[in-house]
Amino acid sequence: MQPVQENEVWDPLVRRFHRSLVATFAVAYLGGDEASRRRPRAG
Repeated sequence: MQPVQENEVWDPLVRRFHRSLVATFAVAYLGGDEASRRRPRAG
């Protein structure tokens, strides 16, 4: 049996976009009712 080769599924650009998308949703979710104050900081 041959060893399994590990391939990177996401290139760095897609990975960066995904992490920024997750961070944006996290800021919006954690902001809750305080979104009006945090929205200018979050962009």
